[in-house]
Formats: sequence, C-alpha cells, structure tokens
Amino acid sequence: MSAKLSLMTTTVMVLLAVLARAADPTETTKNLIAVLRSDALLFEKARGCQQLGESGSPEAVPVLAGLLEDPKLGAYARSGLEGIADPSAAAALRVAAQKVKGPLRAGVVNSLGVLRDPHAVELLAGFVTDPASGVVAEALLALGNISTPESIRVVEEALVRGPESYRGEAAAACLLAADRQRNSGDLSRALALYELIRKAKVPTACRVGATRGAILARIADRVPFLMEQLRSEELPIRKAALLTIRQVPDDALASALNAEVARATPELQGPLLLAIADCHNAQSIPVIQALGDSPNSEIRKTALTALRQIGPGAAPALLAALQKERPPEEKSVVLDGLRALEGSAVDDLLVEALASASAPALRIDLIRLLDSRGVANASPDILKQAAAQEKDVRITALSAMRSLAGPHELPELITLTKSCSDAEIRDAAVNALAGLCSRAGEAASETVLAQLKQSTNAVERNCWISVLARLGYAKALPAIEAAAGDPDPEVAENALAQLGHWPNAAPMETLMKAMNSSASPALRKRSLVSVIDLATTATDEAQVPEPTIVSWLQRANHVVQSAEDKRRILGLLGRLNTVQSFRLLAPYLEDTDLRTEAASAVVQIAPALAKGEEARAVKAALEKIAGTVANADLRDRALQVAKSIPSGL
Repeated sequence: MSAKLSLMTTTVMVLLAVLARAADPTETTKNLIAVLRSDALLFEKARGCQQLGESGSPEAVPVLAGLLEDPKLGAYARSGLEGIADPSAAAALRVAAQKVKGPLRAGVVNSLGVLRDPHAVELLAGFVTDPASGVVAEALLALGNISTPESIRVVEEALVRGPESYRGEAAAACLLAADRQRNSGDLSRALALYELIRKAKVPTACRVGATRGAILARIADRVPFLMEQLRSEELPIRKAALLTIRQVPDDALASALNAEVARATPELQGPLLLAIADCHNAQSIPVIQALGDSPNSEIRKTALTALRQIGPGAAPALLAALQKERPPEEKSVVLDGLRALEGSAVDDLLVEALASASAPALRIDLIRLLDSRGVANASPDILKQAAAQEKDVRITALSAMRSLAGPHELPELITLTKSCSDAEIRDAAVNALAGLCSRAGEAASETVLAQLKQSTNAVERNCWISVLARLGYAKALPAIEAAAGDPDPEVAENALAQLGHWPNAAPMETLMKAMNSSASPALRKRSLVSVIDLATTATDEAQVPEPTIVSWLQRANHVVQSAEDKRRILGLLGRLNTVQSFRLLAPYLEDTDLRTEAASAVVQIAPALAKGEEARAVKAALEKIAGTVANADLRDRALQVAKSIPSGL
C-alpha cells in the first residue's frame, strides 16, 4: 500500500509541475516526457501522450515513437504524433509501420494518412499490393487522403485493375483524393477521378459521392449534367443531385429546374419543387404557383410549401392561393406561409388585401394573419371590419384589436361597445378595450372610468365595470364597489363577480358585507363565490398571512350551503397549515358527502400541526380517517401520519 501511495504521490507531483509551468512549452514537454518514462498509471500516460501532441514539440517524437509497439499505449502515442507537424513524427510512423503487425500496423497506417505524408506513398503502395500486409484497405484510404499525383496513381490502379474484394475501399480512396483535389482548386483532376468512380462497379454510396462531386467540379456543363442526374433511374443518384442543388444555385440552373419541374413525373415534381425553393429566379414563382393548382393533392401542398420557403417575394402568390377554395390542410399551409414571411412589404400587402376583400371567410383569415403578425398599422382597417354586418367578422376584428389597437382607437371602440346589441360581440369589444387600456396606460383607464361614472345604462355600466376589473385599475375600485349595491340586480351581480377577480384582496370586506346582508339570495350567493375566488388568489400568490385567509373562510363557512362551495373551502383549508384550519375541517369529517375531501385536507396539513396545541386532536382525527374513509390510499396516509405523532402529546 505504501509503495502505491508513493507512486501516486510522485505522479501527482509531476503533473502539478506540468501545470505550474504550463506557460513554458519546453518545460511542459520535459515534464510530460517524464510522466511517460515514470511508473505513472496508464490513464496518466495516455493523457500525457495526447498533451504532447497538443504542444506539438519535436522533442517528444522519440519517446512517443518508443510507445508505438505498446498494445495499450500505441493508439495514444499515434494520437500524439499526429499533432506534431515536424517531419520526424511522420518518419517515426513510417519506421513503425514496417515493424508492427495487425491492429497496431493498421493504426499507424491511418496516422500516416492523417498526416498526409508524401514520403509514405511507396511504403503504402507496397502494402496495397501485398494482401499479407493485413492493411490493404487502410493503406488505400491513407493514399487517397495524401492525394499526391503518385498516391492518386496507386488508388486509380487499384480501382481499375485491383482485386474486386478491395474495390469499394479503392473507390472510397479515389473519392477522398478527388475531394482533396477539388477543394484545392484542381477541378479537372478531381472531375476525372469522380468520373472514374461513377463508371466503376463500386458500392452505390461511392457513386453517390462521386455524382455529387462531379456536379460541384463541373463549370461549363454543370446544369445539363445535373439535370441528367435528376432523371436517373436510381433513387440515390436523384437524391444526391437534389441535395447538391443547394450548393450551386444560379440563374441558369433555376431556369432549367423551372422547365424540368413542369414536365417531370409527380414522383419527381415534389422533390424538384423543394429544390427550386433553394435555387430560384423570377420565373420560378409562376411555375410553382401553377403547380399549386395541380390535380395531385400532394403536389399542391408541396408547391405551397415551396412558395413559403422562397420568401417574401412569393407573398402575392400565396395570397392568391388563399383566395381560392382549398381543403383545410392546404389552406393551413398557405396561412402558415403568409404568417411566417418576414418584412413590412408583406404586412402592407395583407392590409391592402383586407381593404379590398369581400368574402367574409377571406376577411377573417386576413384579420387573423395581421393579428398574428402584430401589424399595428392595420388597426384602422381592422376596426372598420369590427362594424361589419357579419357577426363572425366583427368578433374576429375585435379580438385582433385586443392586441393591435392603440390610443387613437379608444373613442371608436367605446362607441362600438355602446352600440353592441349582441352579447358575444359586446364581450369581444370589452376584451378589446381591456387589451388597449392595459397597453395605453392610465389615461385610457381614466377614460373608461369616466364612462362608468356618467353612464346610467345597465348594459353599458356592466361593460365598463368588466373592463376596469380586468385591468385591476385601483382608482376604479370605489366605483365598482359602489356598483355592487346598484339597484339594478344585473349591475350588482356583475360588480360582485368582477370583484372576485380583483388582483388583490382589497374588495374583501365589500364582498363580506354583501355576502352577509344583501337582500337578494342570488347576490349573497354571488358574493360568497367571489369571497372564495379572492381567497384562492390570495392563497395562490401568498398575498396575505395564512391566518387572515382562514378567518375569511371561517366567515364564509357560516353561510355556505352548496356542496360545490363547501368543497372549494375544504380545498383551500387543506393548503393552510394553521390550527384554525383544522378546527374548521374537523366537523366535516362527520359529513358523509364531504368526508373524503375533508379527510384529504386534514391529512395534508396534519404534519405541520403534529407538535402543536391540537396534536392530540389531530392524531385522533387521523385515526378516525384511517378507520372510516373509503379511499385506501388516503387511509394509509392518515395512519402513517398518525403514527408519527406521539401519543402523550
């Protein structure tokens, strides 16, 4: 054990020295070499090899070369040598390639390919022609990666005249070499290699890669060649050509695609349409637009999708498509396309279309589009639609005004609200006013409050109350509380209902008073519901201390009658961990209709009361629940909590 600890200590000290002198590359290299020459753990040596490659110091080559024959560290040593640009690294690998066998040789050959060592070509060529080397495939790929004239001749020879068993590797090597030549600018040499692969009996994947490369390497005859590949009987070749279109878009190719898609089979038309979306010109839009009316439903949908992908320039075509009768799925594609197109020019086009549209369904679509795009300058035109004859159009327009209307539209929205005789339209107008006021600030809210104070019409007063309550406008609270006692029962009931949705508990006493003393049973009932609503909000948002909320529920509990309202109270009590909550809940354990709800609430708060003044009563209640409640899970939970409360308390 002591020897092991000593070894670990030495290793840690060496690594710390490396870190301490990381700013000095020479010193870093020395320390890492020291790790490799020490008795350090395998992991530490492996990491040392990698770090030597990262530092790229030639001084590390001999020690790394010495590890190439190590079955455990050989791969890490190769990784380190791959990171050293000095010629000595490749030389070490060439020497090792002649010594090692099996997987170690394969790894070394791969590293020579990574380094693209031109001096290794003769060695690798020998491996290619000698099946006994065990690395024919690796040597071919390394030669392809090196991609010098000499290495290319070897892989070409292997592809044309080599054994069939390695033809796939030879094709892959030629493909590597061709890509290297193309990327370096030698297009003619690259094209010759691609064509050699395309005409050979090699795996489809190699021919697909060569087809793509041949398209990219061509200049003068690229378009006709690409179109020829699009007509290939082999699906992988067609797909390769389609994918390559995205890399070589130009006007001539776009024109050729426009002509091709019009006469292509339906099987090819779909992919061509999507390709045109990546390579198009001014003539592409009418071509795609025409296919948007194809008898083939899939082609129609693809054409409409392609128009969207082309961008804002296709907006007129999509708008024209929207004006035609279409199945819901196609219409959805058109609407999604218009919604996604960017730019104010598209907004202006939609506003102009709305102004001239006559069909109600089209107007509804255009209004929703303008709303979803947030086109605020469309408000005047949309507001005109809010006065249309068609109910659906009016409601849609008012719904859009909720997010689009600005202060200038406030007077007209107020007028529209007053004139609404239909309840649904009036509700939409109220929503629009609430949305406008929430964005416009206090001045707009004051305008609505002034309407409430001066209005004598019950319907109008309810509208203004609803708007102001949704805003939670504090200055309007006295007026709404006063309306809770309005002689008109509809106004009073609406005011009480809206106070229940107030953002804080400020109206609670007004609601309590109405709950206890209103002459109307219906208004007392409405007040009770609003008390519970406000208590729920206060609980959800922790607006006031829990004992305060319990005191409200205690007062409500004296007048509650319906089982539904009782369940709401029980649910709230189960969230308030106070003794008073338990005392309110306990009697309900005797109510067979509400026993389960009461029991659930007691079990919920019991752990918080287990050491308090009512601990004994809580334990007794839990034991009673465990013996009487039908729900097995609730019984088990009650019994478990009861056991946690000491009997002596």
